[in-house]
Amino acid sequence: MEYLYEVNENGTIIRNVKSKRRLKCFKKSHNSNMEYWCTQVNLKGHIRKVFIHRVVAECWIGPRPEGMQVDHIDRNSLNNDYRNLRYVTKSEQMLNRDYAPFIGQCLINLSGRNGGSINPVKITGRGETKDFPTARKAAKYLTTVYPDKPEKCFNDKFYHRRKHIFDYDVEYLNAETGHGSLNRQGTVHSNVYLVGTLDRWNNAKRAEEHDRVKHGVE
Repeated sequence: MEYLYEVNENGTIIRNVKSKRRLKCFKKSHNSNMEYWCTQVNLKGHIRKVFIHRVVAECWIGPRPEGMQVDHIDRNSLNNDYRNLRYVTKSEQMLNRDYAPFIGQCLINLSGRNGGSINPVKITGRGETKDFPTARKAAKYLTTVYPDKPEKCFNDKFYHRRKHIFDYDVEYLNAETGHGSLNRQGTVHSNVYLVGTLDRWNNAKRAEEHDRVKHGVE
């Protein structure tokens, strides 16, 4: 773009050097949900889209070093003042990114799929008891019982582990045993040695076993 176009220090004006015709700018997303100011230029008869922040950086800061990217210091991708721009590596740019919008979108996505990741549930009410492998399937069933309620209504209630949903009592089951919820059963330890004797246990595990409360079986 050398000698063909000129841009002011904050990127609000970009125009043809000869005709002084001001180019129209528009917002465009680039590899993310963030928006950037762009415009279109004519380079040797070819119309090309360019990002304003890159143009401002090149004109007011200097040529972009190889392997570097243009970063907005204040994290506002629409603020193209050259004092708000700098050349950084990709990893440095990621460290300066505002992740709040991405986290919010993740929460929205999880809210839409929450029923599929919850343990099996049992619902009891209206004279019936039904087991479902996932809360999502239970939510789908409840939409047939309550056709005026959307499925998302039930998914949200299962997500928040509601014990009562309208006329039904809800029990959240252990995915492995099919019994009551882990909250009522207590914590399951995964560091159990499945051996017949204690010969291969180290001293720490033997001491732990010795201190455990023994329960008799009648």
